Amino acid sequence: GGPKRTKEIGFIGEYYVYKSLKNKYGVKNVFWISEYAKQANINPDGRDGVGYDIMYIDDLKKVTYIEVKSTNTKDLSFPISSAEVRFGEAHKNSYEIILVTNVCEKSRQFINIGNIFNYDDEESFNNNKKFSVENEGFRIKFN
Repeated sequence: GGPKRTKEIGFIGEYYVYKSLKNKYGVKNVFWISEYAKQANINPDGRDGVGYDIMYIDDLKKVTYIEVKSTNTKDLSFPISSAEVRFGEAHKNSYEIILVTNVCEKSRQFINIGNIFNYDDEESFNNNKKFSVENEGFRIKFN
């Protein structure tokens, strides 16, 4: 366990997703932009906090942003940052979350859960039929 292990799991997941997208769309059409891309010497400008990890352009020239979530189990829950939620909501037709389960095993699976932020009219982040939000805590901010 621990933060180092979590980082390794995140790195491995993004690496595999990047590799598979590269094979599918070609190296010129796939852009790994997270901090892990910098660590992998793939993108010297890689940084976190932009709301997605990888971007690709498909054969129809459509741009898609991908947020990769990785777990070493079969668990289908994951943490998500407010930047990721905001970006996903703002790009609801071109944002996908790919969940990599059993990331360190040969049996790893890529589950494309699509854009879960494409809500129906009456729905919101905290109230929709696709997922439920568990809050582990709150942050108090004074103005």
